[in-house]
Amino acid sequence: MAAKAKQPTTDTAPATSEAVTIPTLTELANNPKGITSRHIVAKLLNVHAYTVTRWVKHGQFPKPITIGNAHYFRNGELLDFLDSKTA
Repeated sequence: MAAKAKQPTTDTAPATSEAVTIPTLTELANNPKGITSRHIVAKLLNVHAYTVTRWVKHGQFPKPITIGNAHYFRNGELLDFLDSKTA
């Protein structure tokens, strides 16, 4: 019997009828007490989510808060960090 070919796996959410909108940094600044997911932060910075995780592990990025199995960054801390890197 022939073996079934493995389907490639992806790191994307299941398809839904609603598109996910990526907030701008200005929108994050308007909500400094809010939180933003690791995946959204990665998209804002144009890097992979694993890169953000690696930066955190090496102390090069603010520590996220964990809710369930998801990692979120406080908008205020994220903006402060980005401001310190551009100054």
